[in-house]
Amino acid sequence: MEIYFRNHKLQRIFRSHESLDRKYGTKSAGLICRWLTCLKIARSLAEISHDKPTRRHLLNQGLEKQYSIDVAHPYRLLIKVGHHRPPIKKDGGIDESLVTSIMIMGVEDTHDRGWKAATTRFTKSFPLAFQGEVSTSSILTEYIDMHCLSASGFADECKISADTIDGILSNQTTIDEDTARLLEKGTSVSHKVWLGKQNLHPEIEIDDDQEDIGPHIEEETPQTWIRSFMNFVTRFFRK
Repeated sequence: MEIYFRNHKLQRIFRSHESLDRKYGTKSAGLICRWLTCLKIARSLAEISHDKPTRRHLLNQGLEKQYSIDVAHPYRLLIKVGHHRPPIKKDGGIDESLVTSIMIMGVEDTHDRGWKAATTRFTKSFPLAFQGEVSTSSILTEYIDMHCLSASGFADECKISADTIDGILSNQTTIDEDTARLLEKGTSVSHKVWLGKQNLHPEIEIDDDQEDIGPHIEEETPQTWIRSFMNFVTRFFRK
């Protein structure tokens, strides 16, 4: 999935393990880095589990497009559907299998009585610029765990020998071009990542004066509902 942030400040905090550690503590920083990997390699939001350890779930308080993911208790990584027009199912809910872009809203204790969700009528977004390599063994481990597979089951799916997969997981096997292509086909993670020629996360220089690059995402606040209704009425009478 594509990953963006709701502001420049968050983008800078999430740029490295060290800055996450300083802001949120060692345990939370480790989990956040792990979830960034999971979010990046997931084909859609539906692949992020409702069960432990991620425990993804929708927030209450009418925030139908925001989700939380567990980090160190009592904090949660808050994410939002990153599409300007979220994919909606017939029952009115979010079609999570079609959510391929998310925006990180922050890390908060959502059970704190003083907590209020970040809401703005129109949100600029900034792309993920994590500075640090993610090992191929970590990527493969997270992918296998995310899809509740065994190493041998994943090997069968990708048509790669079980010994090769075990070797990659234990950092004892060098991935060749053919294996990288098979891994790309099985996981949708670029073969360049598996060959170590490209980071999992894009390398983006962060400039304090940079313009936002990500999509603009409009919150469905009461004001936007009223505005949408008035636009509809105006178009109706023009006909």
